Amino acid sequence: MVGERAGELPAAAERVRAGRTVLAAAVEDGAVLCSGMQLPVGRVTEVAGVGALPAARRRGLALAVTAALVADAGTRGVDTVSSRRATTTWPGSTPASASRAWRRR
Repeated sequence: MVGERAGELPAAAERVRAGRTVLAAAVEDGAVLCSGMQLPVGRVTEVAGVGALPAARRRGLALAVTAALVADAGTRGVDTVSSRRATTTWPGSTPASASRAWRRR
């Protein structure tokens, strides 16, 4: 699989350099424990792919990564941030709480 997708790396690196993909990570002792990204387009962005390793869960890392991405979006002139969760993993969550959109005021 990695060999088949190796050609995608230069395009992904170019998206990061151009600011069309923004990455954030929580790192401890050189190891990435949680990461995510945002995909800004004009004044709108989507925070996506935020996830933590199983051993690093329940430490607030996903919240911290998401907060860093949202803060970065604000510096880029974004005023609408959306995020969808494909699955819910927290107690008491509902489909309504699993899909969120925030608008800066």
